[in-house]
Amino acid sequence: MPKPKLPWRTLAPPGPSGRLDPEQVRKAILEVKALTEAREARANKTVVKETKRRAT
Repeated sequence: MPKPKLPWRTLAPPGPSGRLDPEQVRKAILEVKALTEAREARANKTVVKETKRRAT
């Protein structure tokens, strides 16, 4: 499965000053972390299945 492209532009649009709003940046970082962890958890699950299969 190809890695999904991270939608940086949509996650944190620049604030009124043109800079990124720190709150939005924090949310974006948390969202990206959650996505990455979910992806790794799925990958780990498949690895576990593989090793179980080999063991039997």
